[in-house]
Amino acid sequence: MQNHLLGGVVGVLAVLIGIAWGLGALRRRAARVLEPRQYAEMGGIVYTVFQLFFAAALIGIGLVIMVLMATGR
Repeated sequence: MQNHLLGGVVGVLAVLIGIAWGLGALRRRAARVLEPRQYAEMGGIVYTVFQLFFAAALIGIGLVIMVLMATGR
């Protein structure tokens, strides 16, 4: 039972970190758009898409962990 609780905590942390990561990527994009040249030099939209993809992956992994722990596997 204790392992399932620990797994659930890890899942919740993964989801929270993923959400923070995604919001940080969007915030950075909004700040960089004000300086188009600097935004392009920093990778532009490719950087934002890359960050959002991995944030979504982290959220997905966290959800999978939580479901597995909730079902007792």
